[in-house]
Amino acid sequence: MPNKKLNIAFIHGRPKGHPTHAMYAKSIGSTFFHEDRILRWQDLNESKIKRYLSWFLNALFFTKRRFWDVYFTECVRIPQLIQKKLFLIGKKQKLIAIMSDESLYFTYIKRFPRLTQQLMLAFWKNCDAIICIGEFQFNLACKLLPKNHHSKLYTIFNGVPESRLNALQNIKPNLKSNNILFIGNASADWRVNYKGLDLMLEAFANCYKSNSKLTFTIVGDIPKELSENLLFDLEPNIRPRVNFTGPKDNIEDYLKNSSLYLHCARGEAWGVSIIEALCAGVPAIISDQTGDTHVIKNLNPDFILPLDVNTISNSILKYFSLSSEEKLNISQKAKQVVQDFTEVKAKEHFVNTFDSIVKDLRIHS
Repeated sequence: MPNKKLNIAFIHGRPKGHPTHAMYAKSIGSTFFHEDRILRWQDLNESKIKRYLSWFLNALFFTKRRFWDVYFTECVRIPQLIQKKLFLIGKKQKLIAIMSDESLYFTYIKRFPRLTQQLMLAFWKNCDAIICIGEFQFNLACKLLPKNHHSKLYTIFNGVPESRLNALQNIKPNLKSNNILFIGNASADWRVNYKGLDLMLEAFANCYKSNSKLTFTIVGDIPKELSENLLFDLEPNIRPRVNFTGPKDNIEDYLKNSSLYLHCARGEAWGVSIIEALCAGVPAIISDQTGDTHVIKNLNPDFILPLDVNTISNSILKYFSLSSEEKLNISQKAKQVVQDFTEVKAKEHFVNTFDSIVKDLRIHS
């Protein structure tokens, strides 16, 4: 593979790169660097001035700045934008970003402050290639960038690690259960909104009025203050039907005891828990602002919904009105539509995609 001969710097956030992104970076022989290696700020409560100073210092004094053939960034990294704009790296050195976070979506809906939006757009315009994880990220990039930048957009997918795959595929979910499941972490208010937890709980409350057998289990690292705020908004008789479990390693036990997986996020880039639920045979209803829409489309296009409480409520009630045979058919199909979404195949696809970028950009060591 031609990229094995390249000198690739992988720039990521703290505490470390996302495990999947790190796996991709290792597969092409990257050397890892924190974005804020000089003047640390990312995991500290520091001022904006210190952050801006760190950006410039890390741009100016990047290790062996002219040595790297490729600067490969985990999402948006402003020091690399500064390097490009100030000609701190040569024309033959390429900037390639992998996009799999909220940046594209929040820029698209104008949730970021104006300056942040401008920085985001400037970064993407100055990239030589952008690797989008999933069609959702790809489509957002197409909407945000001028058409003459679209040729530098590439699409890959994430997969389930082999170590988890067998355990998930061997699960036989309890489709007679009345339990709805969500898996995800939300450490702050903006993450609660991003994950759509408020929306899903409101939809569940609507459903409970028509089907009092329903329960909703939420697995993930969600601070008690946030979960209590979410429960406070529900009627007292509905609160006991919602179970915030906290973070769990044994999600298989929760998948076994669930009939439906719900993930109506506001801009979720991918959503590996959706793929894991399908591997276990638990059908998933998601929002059209969630990254796995192209997967769910193959299961049932009606399971992809707008961010509307009533539409989500009606879809949940419709699912639970299905016969046992109908649910089983959907469950079996769920396992089939994700059989190619393994980490091994995702890694292979990434390496092939990166090799295509190397050829397209004519990158040489």
